Amino acid sequence: MAEVFAGHIREFAAATEEALTARDPWEGLVRLFEYACRRMATNRGLSEVVLDSVDGPARFGCAGEELGPAVAAVMERARAAGVVQPDIEATDLFALIYMVDALAEFARPVDSDIWRRYMEIALNGIRAGSSPPQPLTVNALSLAEVEQAKAAGPGPLPIRRR
Repeated sequence: MAEVFAGHIREFAAATEEALTARDPWEGLVRLFEYACRRMATNRGLSEVVLDSVDGPARFGCAGEELGPAVAAVMERARAAGVVQPDIEATDLFALIYMVDALAEFARPVDSDIWRRYMEIALNGIRAGSSPPQPLTVNALSLAEVEQAKAAGPGPLPIRRR
């Protein structure tokens, strides 16, 4: 398990490096955020290790300390280019990934791709005011689908136990 988790951390580090070398800082940030949201929303085991436990990666002998500064560098590059709001921090991305993951878990019984919609909404929320918002490519859940998702899960949004 430790080697599998370490592989996920290496892949995330590679995605971060790719984001840092993207020609367009916004596109680099979007690709990194999408990568992280997709991985968390579609890999429940990874999501649970990273988000559900206090010791997370360290439990598997993989600290992943290099990811924080690398994500911060991606965010700083986007901020310096003026494509994100100046007060958005790298740690905000981690919180937004958590939010997208929670919504993905909530709606999984109804629509396993709905995480994309909330990822796009989050990106539009952090984008600088002079940049046009990105289109939403996934439709919202209908009221019936919200009710179906609520009936399938423990509540409106699952509470993660630590």
